[in-house]
Formats: sequence, C-alpha cells, structure tokens
Amino acid sequence: MSSGNTAGLSEREAAQRAELSEWLRGKGVRAEVAVGVVQTLASTPGMKPNVASMKAMGSGGLKALVGAVEREQEELAEKHAGKAAVTVHVHVPHERHSFTCAAMEGDNLMEVAQAHPDLLGAYLECACGGHAACSTCHVIVDEAHFAGLPSADEAELDMVDLAYGVTDTSRLGCQIVLNADGIEITLPSGVNNHW
Repeated sequence: MSSGNTAGLSEREAAQRAELSEWLRGKGVRAEVAVGVVQTLASTPGMKPNVASMKAMGSGGLKALVGAVEREQEELAEKHAGKAAVTVHVHVPHERHSFTCAAMEGDNLMEVAQAHPDLLGAYLECACGGHAACSTCHVIVDEAHFAGLPSADEAELDMVDLAYGVTDTSRLGCQIVLNADGIEITLPSGVNNHW
C-alpha cells in the first residue's frame, strides 16, 4: 500500500508513513483517504505523519480529520471532472536538480504544492493561502508558458516586486491556473516573506 509520495524521505520516515496508512486502513479508512490523511499530517507544522501522532488525536480527532480529507477529496473530484491531467516541470538550479509533479488543468501551483508536500510543497510556502498577499510562492515561468498566461493583476504585481530574484517572467504560483499545456517553472534560490 502506497502512503503517497516518499521521494526525499529517510527510510524511517517512509516506513512510518506506510505504517500509518496501513493502520488507517485497518480502521476502515479508504486507501485514497488514508494517503490524504498522511499528506495532511506531513504538511501540518508540529505534526508527524505516524501512528503515535494519530493515536494522540484520539477517536474524535481521527474522525474529524478523516471527514475533512474525504470532503476535500470529493470537492477536488468535482473540480477535476472532465479536466485534463497535466505536468508541472520544476527546475531548482541552486540545488542542481529538477522534478515533475502531476496536476490537473484548473489547479493553481499552490494546490499542486499542497498535493505534493515533499516535492513542490518543500519549496512553495504559500503563507497567505493564495491571496496574493505574500511572495512565498514566487516562481519564474519559462518564456513559452509565460506568454500563454493571463496577465497578473495589480495585487500580484505588487507582491512580485517584493520577491527575491525577480525576473521578467516572475509570477506568484498561487495565481497561476494551469491550462492543458501544463507549465515549466524555475524556483529562485531564496524567498522574501513580507506578509
């Protein structure tokens, strides 16, 4: 049983996530919801995606978390109905590597980061929750994809001006809605958080 993306995790962390996923399945939680619970715990500051953390939440906490993940997955399924699967190509030159994330047409890069907490989520903080009120999701879009994006509004431009390593093709990831072509981005080596 997969517990979600385990790239970049230690063997111990990956084993703990797999154990948690199996433990949740033993409690009657559907496989895809178990993966969502593991990802939610992994992306929540102060929480560890392991069985001990889940037990510490108690049965009420488990029920609430599972219910919230189920509702989120249902809403996402409705949003993605009839949409194309796309790829987000990410370059991290200051760490000399690249990776790709699967996404859906209509997602923004904040949502992609949330869906991939151990990949894109490790770089895009999205501190303001997608309101273009910080620059922690600043990305540099390749020129071909940049030309196909709708223009940034004034609030986004103001935040981009405050970002670290701004270029002519800089945007806030939370404001980039993916089209059927997907996107290719480069991550700057630093972040300024003025939120």
